[in-house]
Amino acid sequence: MVAYRPILLGGGLGLAACFAGFTLGQTPIDDWQLAARYTARISFFLFLIVYCTGPAFRVTRAEFLSPLLLDRRYWGLGFALAHGIHLVALVTYFWLSDRPPSMLSLLFGGFGYVLLLGLVVTSNDAAVRRLGRRWKTLHRVGVHYLWLIFALTYLRRTPSPDLSAQGYAFFSIALAALALRVFAHITAKRQRAAH
Repeated sequence: MVAYRPILLGGGLGLAACFAGFTLGQTPIDDWQLAARYTARISFFLFLIVYCTGPAFRVTRAEFLSPLLLDRRYWGLGFALAHGIHLVALVTYFWLSDRPPSMLSLLFGGFGYVLLLGLVVTSNDAAVRRLGRRWKTLHRVGVHYLWLIFALTYLRRTPSPDLSAQGYAFFSIALAALALRVFAHITAKRQRAAH
């Protein structure tokens, strides 16, 4: 049961973010727009746990990261559940507001959800054995693509007067997460070369 806590936490935080949006909006459209925005933030931070735990542990060897590393698969599933809740909130907002997303958003965001589904259905030992090295490739491509979607989403908010501070802050966090992964990769290569 302990291992499944990150999944329950992801679902609980996603629903709590929806509830926060519903209580702060002035109209049903506002409610769902805020719910979509808040669930995206929750999803982003859950994603960062998955994206950064391995590299952070390789760089620091910090013991407090060990439980997160052992349960990274479940944190990934918790992120997927929260991001699924985000998708429901986002689709509902677009439906109520009668403002369809751009074709670019549909294509890139839709492909992100296809990849996320692929990550979810292969997050088990049987899939790891069946896919072999392709499993690692799928998960590496998947997490980096999802990182790109988050980063570009927040970068697009930087010109907006209402959302620029949030855009800069979250885009900076995304860049820092990528920098950590690059640093961990370079460090690991140097260590292998030294041996």
